[in-house]
Amino acid sequence: MIAGAGGWLLWTMFAHTAESKALGICNALFGVDSLVASPWNHLDPLVVGTVLSVIVLLILIPLDKNRVTRERQKSFV
Repeated sequence: MIAGAGGWLLWTMFAHTAESKALGICNALFGVDSLVASPWNHLDPLVVGTVLSVIVLLILIPLDKNRVTRERQKSFV
């Protein structure tokens, strides 16, 4: 969830033109309304956040399975 929220926040502040222009943070720091060009600047921040959350989830599931398996083995000893 943290990865998705962070991705959404960064994409909203620096890439999605509709929000980044209104916020003005990107313009204040870099002098442009958006750091990415078309068509990427029209990609909704929720899509970016969702994709990042799913990627992190798919990476962490196998790691968690290994941890749970080790804990179960310790409990039977």
